[in-house]
Amino acid sequence: MDEAVVCLQKALRLKPDFPKLNLFRGSLLKRLNRFEEAAASCRRELQIDPANPDAHYNLGLVLQNLGRFDEAIAGYRKAVELRPGYVDALVNLGSVLRQCRDTEAALRCFEKALQCEPHNSEAHWELGTTLLATGDFRRG
Repeated sequence: MDEAVVCLQKALRLKPDFPKLNLFRGSLLKRLNRFEEAAASCRRELQIDPANPDAHYNLGLVLQNLGRFDEAIAGYRKAVELRPGYVDALVNLGSVLRQCRDTEAALRCFEKALQCEPHNSEAHWELGTTLLATGDFRRG
């Protein structure tokens, strides 16, 4: 993965505004736990293509890892606004909302994710564990 980051950096020097290069670089940096650099790459991608839901989603992931929950929520919400059925963004948004103690909003996210993908195991898990944590054992 380190070699891939180097290759992407070379490509970005040649074509700094080429769509998705920063997004790919940010994804790799996130996997390498280089979160601040990953956030910068995602933000650069958003300067190039502000309507890219994947860039907003990836920025949300990075910010969530950095513990910057309000910013992560904003990133996930923008991703869902741009792609309403974005299940991964809905599940992660719900997860951060639950961490921020907004259980009702979290439940709505998980339920919306399941409306979009009824067999999504991660959404079922998140919904179930959140319901159990609220004492709703029957539904959980």
